[in-house]
This record gives sequence, structure tokens and C-alpha cells, in this order.
Amino acid sequence: MIKNIDINNELEHISEKLEKTIKHQEREAIFATEANERFEKNWQCFTHYYPEIVAALSKLQLRDDFCIHVTQSGHGNIIPKNALAPLYSQNPLEQSQEQVRRQIEHPVFSLTDYTGYPDSSSDKRLHTEYMVKLGQFMRKLRKYDEKKIAQLPCHFPSGIIFGVGLGYHIPELLNHTEFDYLFIIEPDIEQFYASLFCIDWFDVIKKIDDQGNCLFFNLGADKNTFIQDLENVVEDIGAFSAVRSFCYQHTPGREINELIANWAADYFRFQMGHGFFNDAITGFAHSIAHIESNQSFLTNKASLPASLLDIPVFIIGNGPSLDEAVEYLKNNQNKGIVVAAGSAIVSLERLGIQADFHVLVERPYANYKIVADSLPIEAYKRVNLLAVNMVHPKTTELYKWSGLALKGNEGGTDFINFLSLKNRSKTLPLIPYSNPLVSNTALSLFLNFGFKNVYLFGVDNGSLPTGKHHSDHSFYKKYKDDEKGISCAPVTEKTLPGNLSDSFVYTNDLYKVSHSQIEKLLEIFPCS
Repeated sequence: MIKNIDINNELEHISEKLEKTIKHQEREAIFATEANERFEKNWQCFTHYYPEIVAALSKLQLRDDFCIHVTQSGHGNIIPKNALAPLYSQNPLEQSQEQVRRQIEHPVFSLTDYTGYPDSSSDKRLHTEYMVKLGQFMRKLRKYDEKKIAQLPCHFPSGIIFGVGLGYHIPELLNHTEFDYLFIIEPDIEQFYASLFCIDWFDVIKKIDDQGNCLFFNLGADKNTFIQDLENVVEDIGAFSAVRSFCYQHTPGREINELIANWAADYFRFQMGHGFFNDAITGFAHSIAHIESNQSFLTNKASLPASLLDIPVFIIGNGPSLDEAVEYLKNNQNKGIVVAAGSAIVSLERLGIQADFHVLVERPYANYKIVADSLPIEAYKRVNLLAVNMVHPKTTELYKWSGLALKGNEGGTDFINFLSLKNRSKTLPLIPYSNPLVSNTALSLFLNFGFKNVYLFGVDNGSLPTGKHHSDHSFYKKYKDDEKGISCAPVTEKTLPGNLSDSFVYTNDLYKVSHSQIEKLLEIFPCS
């Protein structure tokens, strides 16, 4: 009797397994039919809207064990590469819906803090006046403890989704919120490929297109190039398209976490360095004045002789490390081209090192006055000026010879090139990555000229751990209580590793942008 019960139980168990297997095969058959039809529609849609993605997917080599598994709910699932478990549970759609609900109710937003501006400023430029007022207003709001956005609203400026997975979250999120700009970031292009079988991308893309909004993909995102890739898109569509963003992480994993960490660390790049109203008007006026005074401008003429391009170029900033190079520069100043960046001209004059060129980038009259008052006119008449078309018109009168290059993203530059195109049927070149600091301008100029051996001295982009912020020979105060010199507080907000040792420098967002601009420039003009 016991044996019969055991047999019956075993038969019932086998029957249940068989029934589950049959149902699973039915789900797989249904999924396969729907997935293949969906893939074809998605492929056609991407061919129309994103042909570069189709071209990349056409060359994609899938791993040998690539497989989309069908879950109990009839949806797709996948085991990501180097993973031991599937990405989703047995109901990926329900799991994704729950995740979307949580992120809508507890959103993470990027936010620029405008409360740090002072209550007053001696700077009377229009943009400074209004930034001071903005800071006052934002601090007042903070005191009122106004209710903050608690949930993701039905419309938001930008969204950044980290992780496509199989995409189940994307239609769900877009059913709730419309984004003007949506950025989808996925390091594993194989997962995105699998999503073409799982969600109706053609509906997602059509919906965003009908709304007049923008959808951008970064597939195969690399932590080393991600921020630059995003900057390239933002530069094309608008400087502030990613500043106010809803940030959504869909999938876990080291690569996704590294991309998110990069976004958090480099967010400041997307909210600064875009100029001000007064700067734009001032630069335009200065550009006109330079044309009227018949200044020399950098052209697209033939490059310098090759024999000249091997001459070493010493670009000298006014940072604290300049003091370590004084003896070297004194002994080798006649063996290369000495280029003083900004205030370094004063330090070099005090040290008895003769600069061949002085590079300037700042446009306000106050900066011109600092330059004019820092050295006697005889000192400047021994030096040639290289600058951008934004500098004050009187600046060029100080020097033995002066030459100007066009700075990009400036109304004055566009005006000069309009005139050049009209009168000469060609435009003048723009020097790349020439801001935000004068060392960036100097490096951009001489790499653009074609010089192969360029050396940086005193270009520290920050303060030393000791608090030292400039060369001891500069006109800046060493200590805040010094009677003579220009005040300059050391920066302490952030750090950057030293490039020649295990040490570090204290830095801030402005210096970090300068640092990044130098790296980008060296990618274009590799030199020794």
C-alpha cells in the first residue's frame, strides 16, 4: 500500500513537471513570435532614426552563451556577462513597474546651488548684480523652508537613465513623465540588443518624436570617455540641457556604478564656463575695436618651417611649482621659447628671465589695468603679445608686437568670421580648448602652431597642501596679512593628484575644468 502511494505521488509530480514544461514551451513559442516581430519593427525604427546604432549592432559579436530566457510571466530575462544570476525575477515587468514607482516617489535630481553668491559685490557688471540678487533670493527661500519637489512630476527638463537592461522600465517611466531631453546610458551593448526583442522601442521613439523632445543613447558607455561623450552632445543641443536632471539607476553592477560616480563628480562641468551677458557684450565691442585698429589675426596660412617646430617651448604659469624650476629656466631660457602666461610675466621679470611672448585671455578693463600697472612700459616693449580677440583694445599698445587668435563660442568671433567670409571668402581658425585660464590659452596657441616639444612650468591648477597658491616671486600676497600685493586665498575644496609625484594639489571646479581642457587638448595635439 505504501509503495502504491509513493508511485502515485511520483506520477503526480512528473505530471506537474510535464504540465509546467508544456506551459513553458507555449510561453516560449508565444514570446518567440512576438519578440521576432517586435525586433523587426524596432530595427526598422532605429534604421530610420538612429542609423549609427544599427551599424554598430550589425557588427556586434554576441557571446556564445547569449540567450534571452522566458520567465513565468512570459517576459524576457537575461544573465548579463560575468554575472551568475538573471537580471530580473520571474516577472520582469512587474519588478520594473515597482522600481519605477519607487523612483518616482523618491526621486534623485541634479541641482545647482545658487545660495553661495555674496550679499554684495564691488563688481558692478550686470551679470554680477543679478547673480548677487539671485543668491539673496535663494537664501530667502531656504529660510522659508518651502516644500521641495517630493515626487517626480509629470513633466521634467531632463532625465538620465543609467542601465537599459531589457528596457521594461522605460515605457513605464515615460507613461508618467515627459522629458524635454532624455539620455539613456548603457555600458553593455549586448543588453541593449536584447531589449530590441523585449520592448516596443518604436513606440517609445515615436512618442518622444511626436512630443518634439529629444532622446539620446550612449551605448557601450566607457567610464573614461563618458563625460566627454555627454559634453559633446550637450555642446550640440544646448549648454543647459542636462543641468536639471532626474537621475535613474535601473541595473546594478560595477560599470554602471562607475558611470554614476563620474556623473556626480563632474556634474559641475555642465553648469559653468558658459560666460555672462556683460562678457559677451564686452568681447563683441573689443573685437570690433581690434578690427578697427588693424590688429594681426591668426590665419590658416601654411605652417611654420619644420626646423622651428622642434624648438622647445616653455609655457610658464605663476603657480607655486614655478619656484622649483627657477634655476633650470635661468640656465635654459636661451635654448627655447619662453612664454609667460598671465601674471607669470611679473615673476619672470623679477627673476631676470626674459619672456619672448606674453599670453593674455581676460577681457575686463580692470585686468588690463593690473597688467599695465604691474611692470614699466619698457619691460613690455621687450615682449610680444599673443592673446584672444576678447582682450581690452589698449592691451596691444603695451607690447613690441601683438597677434590675436579667435576664441570660440563668442559673438565677437562670429562677427569677425562673418566679415572674413564676406570679404575674403574664408573664415579664420578658432584655437580649441583655450579657456578657462590663461595657461589653457597659451598651450592651445603653441600646439595649434605645431610645436612638438612643449613644457609646462608653474601650471599647477591649484594650491599646495602647505597653502602656497602662487610663486614666491609673484605679485600676490603670501599671507593675507601682508601689506603689499594682491589678495588671493588658497583653494581647498577638492583635490587632484600631482602628475610628477605621489603628492596632490588642492583645487576647485574652475581649476578642474582647466585641468580637463588641457587633457582634451593633448588628445588632439600629442607632443613630447
